[in-house]
Amino acid sequence: MPKQSQGPRLVKRKGRPNWFIRYIDDKARQQKDISTGFTNREEAEEKLEEFLRDRRTKRIGLAVMHNQFTVAQALDDYAHFKMGSKSAERLSYSIEHLLGFWRDQTIDHVNIETVELYRQKGISSNRAQSTIRRELIDLRSAINHAANMNRVVPIKFPTLPKDAEPRT
Repeated sequence: MPKQSQGPRLVKRKGRPNWFIRYIDDKARQQKDISTGFTNREEAEEKLEEFLRDRRTKRIGLAVMHNQFTVAQALDDYAHFKMGSKSAERLSYSIEHLLGFWRDQTIDHVNIETVELYRQKGISSNRAQSTIRRELIDLRSAINHAANMNRVVPIKFPTLPKDAEPRT
């Protein structure tokens, strides 16, 4: 009778300082080890938790959490979705400014405080209040698109700044 699988776990390999994640590969049906890159047990355990979360997501097709999906990924995905539409060129200008501010940050960094900082930075660089609001609307649309495509868990987007008074 074959032994029961213990599931993914941390192991130390002889002569190696790092911890490894040992698991059974579903496709190849063989045991594999991946280095966590850490010699510290606590850090290696965090890497194992991340590995398990990623593995569940790929198997089930679940949306990832906000701290695993970057603003750049959401904007890129939304730009590909909008490609060829009338608003695509205008969207490219918004994306340029949004990436300048949120470049490698994850979606969970989009909150009331960072939206206000983005607004202040835009005003200080002589962009109109309505332009900044339009860019934030594009960011909200990109994040909502990612949620609708089941790539990320939906979030409540912060309140947008008020629009400027219309021209007379």
